[in-house]
Amino acid sequence: MPAIDPNRLARQVDHLIALPDDPELIARTVRDLVEEYSEQVRSPVPTVPKPVVRALRGALRHREHPKAISEALWKISLPDTKLLAAGMLEQIEGPEVATIAKRRAGQNVSIEIVRELAARGLAGWRRADPAAFLDQITSWLDEHRGRGRVLALYALRERINDPDFEDLPSILSLLEGRLSGVRGEMREAMVALITALEKIAPEETGNFLNDAHSSPLVKTLRARFNSQSIRMV
Repeated sequence: MPAIDPNRLARQVDHLIALPDDPELIARTVRDLVEEYSEQVRSPVPTVPKPVVRALRGALRHREHPKAISEALWKISLPDTKLLAAGMLEQIEGPEVATIAKRRAGQNVSIEIVRELAARGLAGWRRADPAAFLDQITSWLDEHRGRGRVLALYALRERINDPDFEDLPSILSLLEGRLSGVRGEMREAMVALITALEKIAPEETGNFLNDAHSSPLVKTLRARFNSQSIRMV
C-alpha cells in the first residue's frame, strides 16, 4: 500500500467525479483505486485506509443511477468495492433496498460489509419510511437461519441513533424473548445493540435486562451494565 499523498488522492477523486454516468466505467475506476491503496494481500475484509474510503464515498455520493453503480461495484470480487457498493444503497429510499441488502448480507462477505449494509445501506429508506423499516426488521428477526437477524440487529442500532428516534418501547418489545440461544455473529450484534441502548436509555435498558429470562448473554450484559445508574438484581 503506498503512502497517501493528499494532492494525488484529490486529483484521483476529481477524475472519478468527472467521469460520465457509466456504471461499469465508474466501477472499474474505483477498482483500480482500491487495488492501488489496499494491502497487497488477498483479504476477506476491507483494507483500504479510511481516509481513502471517505474520499471515494464522497466522489460517489449523489451520482445518478446509484443502484446500477452499486451493482457494478458489488460484482467486483474485492471487499473494499463491496463496502462502497453497500454504502451507495443509502441513496435508494424505496423498500427495494431491503431486498438488495438482505441478499448481499447472505453472501460470502465479511461482517464489516454486513454492518455497512445495515448502517449506510438502509439509511435512506430507514429515514424515508421508519414504519415500513421497523416492519421489515420484525420480519427478519423472526427468521430462523441466515444473516437476516444479524442485519436486523445492526440496522436497529442505527435506528435508535437517528435524531428523530423516540419509540424505545417498540425496540425493547422486539427484543423480548430473543436474548437466549444466540451465539457467534448474532451474539455480537445483540451486544452491540444493547450497548447502544444503554447509552441512550440506561434505566430502561437496565429494567429490560432485569426482567429478561436468564441466559448466558443476559448474565453477561447484566454484569457489564451493573452500575449506580442501572440497578441490576
